[in-house]
Amino acid sequence: MSEKHIVQCAKKLRDLHQAIKQAYDKEPHGEAHKHACAAFHEQFDQLAFPGGLEQALSQLKNHNSSILPIALEFLQADPYFHRSGYIKEEILHHLKRFEFTDKQKKLFYDLLDRSIHHDQDRIFRAYAKLFPYVSTQAQQTKIKDLLKNADAKLAQRLEYICHLLHSYK
Repeated sequence: MSEKHIVQCAKKLRDLHQAIKQAYDKEPHGEAHKHACAAFHEQFDQLAFPGGLEQALSQLKNHNSSILPIALEFLQADPYFHRSGYIKEEILHHLKRFEFTDKQKKLFYDLLDRSIHHDQDRIFRAYAKLFPYVSTQAQQTKIKDLLKNADAKLAQRLEYICHLLHSYK
């Protein structure tokens, strides 16, 4: 799978979700609304995650290492659709049980950095909670160095990460 494919699937889910809203606005609980809901739910699993969301979550829960690159690619694509934030949180929660290569640690650090600056607090916290498990000493030092010159919001997030690093030792 590619990031482009993940983003295209997310757009399809947003379109399907929008069709539900539009059908509801025209006739609440009418035939068009029911069909729109059915179409959304029929396709959700396959569109929400490459290879199917339920299968991916099962692989994550069972520590199947073949899902790690796909999960990181999904997080890198950062798709947005109905419930995508909850899916990202669950993926991040399960990733703490996986061994990351140096390249994957670098990618994760880049994702954390993006999250520090852009994500909603809930998603940021999920990234931050994984950081102590998959970070290098150099990355931890970099976070502590960033804290020295950070503005108030950034400092709050960096302090949270530093607190987690201290708590997990």
